[in-house]
Amino acid sequence: HKMYAPSLGGIVMRRDFVPKIQTAFIGGGMVDDVPKVDEYVLSADAPEHIYTKFEAGLQAWGEIIALGRAIEWLKNAKKYSQVDELSAKLMNGLKQIPTIHVVNFTTTPTIAWYSDKIDAHLLAQALSDEGIMVRSGYFCCHYYLDQVKHYPPLIRMSVALHNSAADIDKTLAVLERIFK
Repeated sequence: HKMYAPSLGGIVMRRDFVPKIQTAFIGGGMVDDVPKVDEYVLSADAPEHIYTKFEAGLQAWGEIIALGRAIEWLKNAKKYSQVDELSAKLMNGLKQIPTIHVVNFTTTPTIAWYSDKIDAHLLAQALSDEGIMVRSGYFCCHYYLDQVKHYPPLIRMSVALHNSAADIDKTLAVLERIFK
């Protein structure tokens, strides 16, 4: 979903780990035969089982094909991207608002920040009401951001290929209005 494709999960592991991991479900190509009473699951040592052990059902072919197309599109679109410039414009604009503290050390397409003045969750809702999509909270780093860095809940904004300079201008104008 972060590559303009449907969500799709995958497992990457060393081949020698495969026999050591027990699966919770069976199905799809994992079953060798189904007689009247029991199923015969492929042996974990069987070469064909290495590719089917974790696939308890049908492959997600639609998602796999869509991901391939998204990768092709991204390779092409990146040539014409303004993401770096838009990210710099957003980061510089955020730093101009006195009560905003940008967490990033460098400019990247994903920028995290917080305000001394307004709770991140309330601010995220206010931005959402203006059609500006952000995330609030500690994301996937609760312990580190809260207990180690001692940050309040953060706002995370992402700039992507579909964004324009008008999107950044609107975001900064809405934030300036909110903080006045």
